Amino acid sequence: MVALLYRIKQFLNALWPSVRDSEYTWIYRELSEAEATLFTRQTLTDQRHALDVAYDIQNQKRFIEMTYGSKDYQNLLHAALLHDCGKALIALHLWQRIFIVLFGHFPANIKKEILAQRSLLTKTLIIYQQHPVWGKRLAFKAGVNPDIQTFILNHHAPTSPKEKILYMADNRN
Repeated sequence: MVALLYRIKQFLNALWPSVRDSEYTWIYRELSEAEATLFTRQTLTDQRHALDVAYDIQNQKRFIEMTYGSKDYQNLLHAALLHDCGKALIALHLWQRIFIVLFGHFPANIKKEILAQRSLLTKTLIIYQQHPVWGKRLAFKAGVNPDIQTFILNHHAPTSPKEKILYMADNRN
C-alpha cells in the first residue's frame, strides 16, 4: 500500500511539477554558477525530483557528516541536485517516464523481447540507461568537482557506501 501511494504521489508530481522561488534562490546560493546552469537545464519534473532527493540528503546531514565529513555531505547534496542532468540532452515525455517505472516490474522474458526490438520503447530505455554517463560528461565539461561527477555516474549502480546514500535517496523520491 505504501508503494502504491508513493507511485501516485510521484505521478502527480510529474503531472504538475513546481519549484518555488525560494528553492531557486537556495539553488543559486548553494551551487556554483556552472552547477546551477546544469540544474536549470533539466525539465521542471527533473528539477522537482532533484530537489526532493536533495532534501532527503539534507535529512541525513548529521549521519553523513559524522561518517564521511562535511565535504562529502556537500558533494552528495550537489550530486542530488544534478544526478539526472544527463536527461536534459533528450527530454522524456511523461508516458516514457511511466514506461521506465513499469518496465522494472516486467517479467524477464518480456524485458528481453522489448530490448531486442528497435522501437521507441527501446530508445526510451537507452536514454534512461545512458543518462548517468551523459550527466557525468556534462558535469565534466562544466568543471564540476570530480567526486560529484562520480556520484552522478554511479547513482543507479553504486560502487561505494557513499554512493549508496544517493542511490537510496533517489529511489525514495
